[in-house]
Amino acid sequence: MNKKILTVTMALALSTTSLMAEKNKALHIGYGTSSAYDGEDKSTIDLGFNLTKIFSNQVLVGFDASILLSEDDIIGLDALGQVGYQFTPKFSAYALAGMKVQGKDDEIGEDYTVTGLGLGAGATYQMFDSVGLYVKYIKADKMKDGMDVEFENETALIGLSFKLD
Repeated sequence: MNKKILTVTMALALSTTSLMAEKNKALHIGYGTSSAYDGEDKSTIDLGFNLTKIFSNQVLVGFDASILLSEDDIIGLDALGQVGYQFTPKFSAYALAGMKVQGKDDEIGEDYTVTGLGLGAGATYQMFDSVGLYVKYIKADKMKDGMDVEFENETALIGLSFKLD
């Protein structure tokens, strides 16, 4: 299943990147929570970038990639395609789908890396020309490690995005 997730994510990334000449590019930083392998919610910082293209002044297609840094040395990576609608020049909402990876390297031997299909939603409100406020929620139902241990991962974030155009 992980190969399928990776294939879909890479296809989204390549198709998005091929349109990059006319894309909106943005960096984002946010804060929120993400559930960890032990089931507890951990404070999380979201650092990433976003590429989007808007068709017919309303439909948006894009790619969102994030590094998620949580307490207890937990690191997550999200590579998500996005499809949505721009309701006004200042407000858009979108669905997110793609690969979630979470890992921890601990000195006492509690190392793990898990992957799964993340599905979610997000919205962005463009407060100023180059600064927007975003919210994202992504859930992965069956994240698995090499021993097929399954767990849920939920990530909820709010933050600022900075246009690079």
